[in-house]
Amino acid sequence: MTHAIVKLSIPFEVLVEAVCSLNDEEKQTLRQILDQDSNSAEATQPDQSWASLMTFIEESAVDTGIEDLAYQHDHYIHGTPKRALQPE
Repeated sequence: MTHAIVKLSIPFEVLVEAVCSLNDEEKQTLRQILDQDSNSAEATQPDQSWASLMTFIEESAVDTGIEDLAYQHDHYIHGTPKRALQPE
């Protein structure tokens, strides 16, 4: 059985109410459909989440010329005194 991919914006409470109103046989059928679709999607599409995230980070990076920006971010953002450097 093939199912179309549909993206819906349904409030969580409405979804829970709809699922709770199903009888046991309908809940079992829904569970089987969701499990089947989930397993087939995982098998056919490798997880690209981390690769996509790393690509996004690399593309978004900006060279500020400030080498201690991450460690001293409070100083650069809020004007607090710089923190003492920790020995490596």
